[in-house]
Amino acid sequence: MILLNKLFSTKKSAKGRVDYPLLLLGAVIYGVSVGLVLSPNEIAPGGASGLAVMLSRFLPLGVGSLTMAINLPLLAVSLYVFGWRFLLGTVVAIAVSGLTADMCTLFTPLTNDIFLSAIAGGILLGAGCGIVFRSGGTTGGTDIAAKLIKRKKPYMAAGQIFMLADGVICVLSGFVFGSIDNALYSFFTLWVFSKTLDMMLYGGDRGKLALIISPAADKILHRLLNEGNLGCTVIKARTGYTGEDRDLILCAVRKRRITDVRRIASETDEKAFVLVGDVSEIIGEGFRLSDEYF
Repeated sequence: MILLNKLFSTKKSAKGRVDYPLLLLGAVIYGVSVGLVLSPNEIAPGGASGLAVMLSRFLPLGVGSLTMAINLPLLAVSLYVFGWRFLLGTVVAIAVSGLTADMCTLFTPLTNDIFLSAIAGGILLGAGCGIVFRSGGTTGGTDIAAKLIKRKKPYMAAGQIFMLADGVICVLSGFVFGSIDNALYSFFTLWVFSKTLDMMLYGGDRGKLALIISPAADKILHRLLNEGNLGCTVIKARTGYTGEDRDLILCAVRKRRITDVRRIASETDEKAFVLVGDVSEIIGEGFRLSDEYF
């Protein structure tokens, strides 16, 4: 239960801190996905692990060992940009996931059905990667490139970045394995991975938008900001029926927080007009708190 609370918490830990028990869990899941599901079925969904899956068909090394070798030059970049603490967490994640992937060769693949492998591999890969990100580390490869892109373009979702960065590797897998099916299944796995990763980092709900009109708008705003710790915007409006000038409070929140907005509004003014709607995506500081893990 403690592990689940830590995993799905949206509070950021101390800057630069790595949660190693959580990192180890994510790295093992990541390694199982590569060694027990994807590699045996020749699915290469991008990243250093995708390159390793392809190279393992030509070199006498395990996919985990090759993944670690490919990541060596990238670690130098991560040291320069992110510092020693980030490097240590990344080294541990790469080593554990790589060793896990190599050990998985001792076992029978989870499934030999390539379609089921694409689904299961994508889910496990995204779950493992998401847990590692939440712990404060990365699994190396395009994770490092994605973190660099995220610094320049913070409005991009992590899954979208991976789809762009890893697409070329998926195409290449079709040539390496001599089958367009492998390339297509690699793309499908990458899509499943990106959706799972975004679910892990941002949650299953995109958000809710609340519009509140009330004569007690100032009191409601104060409570939303202080008690609810919610970001709000005040818009000057005029009622259509009476023509009175009123303050309209706009509040974008995650779905699970909309009950707090309703409660505060009704407690402050039981006649407050509250309009709630679904929002497919919200971009900007203060909403995607879990971006801080990436």
